[in-house]
Amino acid sequence: MKKGDLDGTGISINPVLQVNDSKPADATGNAINTAMNHVPATTAILVDGIPPTVTRITQLDPPVTKATKVRYAIIFSEAVRGFTAADVSVNKTGSMQAPVVSLAYPATDSIVVTADNINGAGTLLLSIHQTAAATDLAGNPLEASPLTSTYTIDNQKPGNTAPTVADIPDASLCADVAVHTIVVGGISAGIETDQAITAAVVADKSFFSSLTVVNNNDGTVTIRYELKARASGDVRITLTIADNGGTENGGVDRVSKSFVLSVKPMPILPIIVTPEHDIPQGAQAVLTTSGAATYLWKDEPGIVSGKNTAILVVQPMETTTYIVTGTTSEGCIASAATTIRVDVPAKFEATNVLTPNGDGINDRWVIKNISRYPNNQVKIFDRSGRLIYTKSGYNNEWDGTLNGQVLAQDTYYYIVDLGEGGKLEKGFITILRNRK
Repeated sequence: MKKGDLDGTGISINPVLQVNDSKPADATGNAINTAMNHVPATTAILVDGIPPTVTRITQLDPPVTKATKVRYAIIFSEAVRGFTAADVSVNKTGSMQAPVVSLAYPATDSIVVTADNINGAGTLLLSIHQTAAATDLAGNPLEASPLTSTYTIDNQKPGNTAPTVADIPDASLCADVAVHTIVVGGISAGIETDQAITAAVVADKSFFSSLTVVNNNDGTVTIRYELKARASGDVRITLTIADNGGTENGGVDRVSKSFVLSVKPMPILPIIVTPEHDIPQGAQAVLTTSGAATYLWKDEPGIVSGKNTAILVVQPMETTTYIVTGTTSEGCIASAATTIRVDVPAKFEATNVLTPNGDGINDRWVIKNISRYPNNQVKIFDRSGRLIYTKSGYNNEWDGTLNGQVLAQDTYYYIVDLGEGGKLEKGFITILRNRK
């Protein structure tokens, strides 16, 4: 018997032996008897030399699915035994994880292959290969099959969608140390509305003494910042919005937006005073500033000229502070101040009563602030015009005597030259005796 032989009705044997043209005989020449005796029945002997094949593979579930389990039905040309999981291959593509394969035998000529615990996205391809273990009932091995079957599966959880934030326009300001705020809208976690959001902000330069961001929980965040003193130039600020959806399956959990903050320098206004900050009453001083495009001096007494220029001429009669405001070509404004101290002559004040009784009150004739005039000269006369006292550099020491003798109670008259080239101060002094 050879491969392909088949007799499904049983073997039939002719009871007469067919011989060739020669006439076989025994040694004595007796011809052979060709009739066969005692031949058993052969109708139950069947012949099968045809190997089993796979006639089709049927998908028992939708070919495109998001299921975690799919089934294949393998149909054979005849009953097969010895078919195991080793006779099939289930190959995956994409992000699929390797499934768990099991077999069921609903009939002798069919097998159901189940691929379970499917997770991911891609395809599952079933193919059958030949092994010696799978045979038909006659022992013919199952032939390898070119038939395959493919499921397309996607049960992968969608990746997290990116959070959102509105574009932030570039901004500019004049450098100062005030607290500034920028409100940014369009804040969300994306389509996953149940996710939590966090915000962070950084800068590419060390311009700030403080840079923070606060989530307002209303679809906006507020960036708060304070500049360092004298910061100027361009700085890039980046706001990052993150959600807690993760990055699995290609998800995106953060988005960043940047903008440029242009910090314009404030004017620095030095004030140079000529001749100096301390001047006598009636003298002029020149105040010169720089560092801005335009200038304005605040109205103060004593301004002579230059109120809207960098050079101010003043002639104050008393100590005065002058304030200038400068504006740069970029519109940044700053102020500076300087004080001109005026030496105002003290008002001449002298006591006009002298009671030299030793009680410490009005015992000497006193001129207030006389020490400011060290070149002074004092002269005192009696009622007749006689000079009774004179002193250069007087310092409040006269006690109402003449050459050590007590003067009589009366009215006396003085002339004081303060030594400043001004007018002479004149007045009277009354000496009172026996006053306790």
